[in-house]
Amino acid sequence: MSGLLEVMIHRMMLTNGLLKRAFHVGRRQLSCTMQLHCEFSICSSQQRKFNNCTAIYNHRSISTIVFLSIGKRILSLIALSLNLDAEFFENIGAFSCPSAFLRLLHYPGEVNESDDGNYGASAHSDYGMITLLATDGTPGLQICREKDRHPQYWEDVHHIDGALIVNIGDLLERWTNCIFRSTLHRVVAVGKERYSVAFFLDPNPNLVVQCLESCCSVACPPRFPPIKSGDYLKERLSVTYK
Repeated sequence: MSGLLEVMIHRMMLTNGLLKRAFHVGRRQLSCTMQLHCEFSICSSQQRKFNNCTAIYNHRSISTIVFLSIGKRILSLIALSLNLDAEFFENIGAFSCPSAFLRLLHYPGEVNESDDGNYGASAHSDYGMITLLATDGTPGLQICREKDRHPQYWEDVHHIDGALIVNIGDLLERWTNCIFRSTLHRVVAVGKERYSVAFFLDPNPNLVVQCLESCCSVACPPRFPPIKSGDYLKERLSVTYK
């Protein structure tokens, strides 16, 4: 597995208003025959809390294969909604060695009253295709349905036992010519520890993403030029982490 598995611990403690710790597990290209379990050196109490995020989904361990299967099913439903075959994304090679990784997130409960707002994650949309999120039920996640509207109106995302939260990413918005809009979201500090597990599913990096035929017309031409998935994500990440 050497050279294939990428593990990164990312810590942000009240940096520019952000309060968050994250642990990343994944591969740049995930083989559908390879299963990665999150077994890492963190304290047992934290591991139990991360496991609690996914226990309600009837899986004892956090597995990329479980999330990949769910993600593929959701994307098949999205394809059907766009008047495409249910296996459209599968057939064009989106899931042939897709880019996918897990991010284990811990938001400490401390709130610094001297700061102008405390955010575990400031307002953003995910860059890729879709994100699946399992949470421990602690509030704090908010979405803005009309992201181009000012002032922005933020709504709390209420926890539902047994349900995953699904975020549309910027790449899918581009692919569908803005029929599916990416989800602008943030996490606000609520004075209580919060744990969540996010699975980011993106297509094969070499797959060319161009406006789907069912999403454009003479009256509504493609808004974005074709681009390889990997190039698009690298471009977005380079701007973020420059």
